[in-house]
Amino acid sequence: MVAPKPFSAWRKLQDELDSTDRMNDPIIQYYKSRLERFGDSPEAVDWRDELTQVNRFRLLSSISSNMNSVLDVGCGLAHFYSFLRLKGFQGKYLGLDILKEFVDLSNRTVAKDPLAEVQFFDASLKAGNSISFPTGFEYGFVSGMFNNQRDNVECFMYDVIERLWEACEKGIAFNVLSKFVEYEDSELYYADPVKVFLFLKQELKAHVVMYHDYVLSPDGFPYEVTFHVRKEPLLAERLVRTSSD
Repeated sequence: MVAPKPFSAWRKLQDELDSTDRMNDPIIQYYKSRLERFGDSPEAVDWRDELTQVNRFRLLSSISSNMNSVLDVGCGLAHFYSFLRLKGFQGKYLGLDILKEFVDLSNRTVAKDPLAEVQFFDASLKAGNSISFPTGFEYGFVSGMFNNQRDNVECFMYDVIERLWEACEKGIAFNVLSKFVEYEDSELYYADPVKVFLFLKQELKAHVVMYHDYVLSPDGFPYEVTFHVRKEPLLAERLVRTSSD
């Protein structure tokens, strides 16, 4: 199987949208309605509950036990920031999101923290120019942003992954819904984990760990995949010690 190439077709399509169209983007409208209904909660960013959200955070953040800076793309309500601070993370945090209401609420959360900020990020809706993420961060994270169906969603996913990989110094971690499920919701996007893995290895030349063996709650089903993507390999000794802790 040949790994998919980086795509930019979605940008060409999105470039045809004017500002009015972007305001009416169905994904933006969907999350606005979730926020109005649920307020500042995991449900507002389309997670089932706090338990499943936190378990995702645990797995994503386990890419490193010693992070000095984090770039959180599609940060929603900055719940990942709160999780990291609770776990002792003391470094720099920058969250990016396309929904201004999320950004405003998140900045209230981080207002007293001089090392944290959340910014409005419109590049994921525009085309023409390549996506560019802020540099100077060790690790980049994406949680749930690839779950929604959209035009050229696969192209969008690979493009974001590649640009985030280029921007971050040590690695990235992200999750996707897995194609290996018994049922698919037509409004959601399910990625082929094998294709994603090949893209990371063949195109990005990365050191990759793929987790497809977990559930998010005791009654759950392993319907999603988390990838840890590093620029340097880990020593086997460290892996053995981590798994035995």
